[in-house]
Amino acid sequence: MTAFTALPARLLLAAAALFFCLALPAMADDAANIATFQSRYQAMHEAFQTRDRATMQAIFAEDFVSIDLNDQRMTAQQGIERILAAPKANGKDGATEVLSVVVSGDTAKVVQRYRTTGTKTSSDGRSHAMEMMARSTDTWIAADGVWRLQETRTDEMEMKADGIQIFRKLRDEN
Repeated sequence: MTAFTALPARLLLAAAALFFCLALPAMADDAANIATFQSRYQAMHEAFQTRDRATMQAIFAEDFVSIDLNDQRMTAQQGIERILAAPKANGKDGATEVLSVVVSGDTAKVVQRYRTTGTKTSSDGRSHAMEMMARSTDTWIAADGVWRLQETRTDEMEMKADGIQIFRKLRDEN
């Protein structure tokens, strides 16, 4: 190999090294951000399960709003009252998975997916495995060093019975 033909290979190697040097810190930041918000969603899930009003209120920003697929809005207080009034979800298991995080100053955009499973008995007495998934884009704001959920906007919802899709809806952005 001559010096002339080795030059592109050296440039390629240098470019790859530069890419990894610049990308690795960003990947580490992404992993740290995902872990931070994963723990916030876990705290919210535990507060919902235990019906801990004070913890629920501490997670939501003062101006929190939830926007469903039909653009219906709900405040934090309305959501908390709905959770407290609902029967406990016996036999259900749910978890949130943080898919992506973009932090800009004291604001973070988080795309997350919530899945819950359980069983339901139909009128004929048969038990059915149920699954619900909702994907949302959430806005979190940092106040006094604590991330608080300001907005959750549902982008997709799907329900399955015995593994068969019975409902799916995507946000209509038009």
